[in-house]
Amino acid sequence: MERGCSFHPTAASYCMLGKLRIKAKQFDEARNAFEKCIQACINSVTDQTTELHGAYLDLIKCLIQLKRFPQAIERLTTFIKPRQPNQNAEAYLQRDIAKIRIFTKYTAHELIKLS
Repeated sequence: MERGCSFHPTAASYCMLGKLRIKAKQFDEARNAFEKCIQACINSVTDQTTELHGAYLDLIKCLIQLKRFPQAIERLTTFIKPRQPNQNAEAYLQRDIAKIRIFTKYTAHELIKLS
């Protein structure tokens, strides 16, 4: 699959590579593939909003698995702003999951200090 991406780099091939990496629990490599997919969607002449939407959500899932919660929340907030509210249900869900995971690693005393 990697060889196919190097010969014919498309958003769909990078997305497929990222999903294969997630299944193999190689989240850092999957993150790289989804970032390349996002760049391919942005640089594409054709409208690939569906691919872009899916790639962003899969990228966020990788960041959550890698425990990069602040980065995941930042990416999701950037992703949510230009969208219509009805298109953001999963993005809001993933952002809240990242926020919950940030706060569950702190004790009650540490949370009081943060607020």
